[in-house]
Amino acid sequence: MFSLRSKAKLYAILAIGTINLVSQTVALAQKPPIARLSRRSQNLPEAKAEAKTQSKKLAQPALVPPPPPLVPFGGQMPYVVGAPIAFQSEAELKKTLADLQTQLTSAIQALDKKLQGNNEKQERAKLFDELYKEGVVSRHELEGAQKDAEESQADFKIVQAQKESIQTDFDLATKELSKFVKSKESKSKSLGETSKSNKLSVSGKNKNEIKK
Repeated sequence: MFSLRSKAKLYAILAIGTINLVSQTVALAQKPPIARLSRRSQNLPEAKAEAKTQSKKLAQPALVPPPPPLVPFGGQMPYVVGAPIAFQSEAELKKTLADLQTQLTSAIQALDKKLQGNNEKQERAKLFDELYKEGVVSRHELEGAQKDAEESQADFKIVQAQKESIQTDFDLATKELSKFVKSKESKSKSLGETSKSNKLSVSGKNKNEIKK
């Protein structure tokens, strides 16, 4: 058992602790959050200004370099690598045609091979359909044959589209190269007519001089 003196000391310690805790709580409750408000009020204009700056940056369109100037057909400007077929020089068109001819030959061979394989897969799928109706093959085997036929048909269409794309580029390059040939022929014909006209003019002058 505690003595009276010990109990008094214990009560005194508890009372002092309780008084300190209550006083601190009251002081915190009575103290207005001026410092916090002042800090927020100071940071608010800066935050608004920063938000406006970021919105302006986002609103500005990204700088995109302008496209290269178009080279006029038959012009003297050098050919730019990667230019469309319609704007290639004569030398580049010849090289492009040679490359496209090689690609077209390979594409035709690949297409013929795909066509043969596709026909076989389609016929196999039809045969399995008949055999399934007769009970010779299972439904699983029939579905497998049909799936192979569908995949083969899709692959054939892809190769066919590639071949047609190469053929289109080849025809366009041939057409553009023919323009250079026609232009040369036209210039050669024009020069020939000019030369003939000059010769006739000189011959007429010589005849007039002889008559005199």
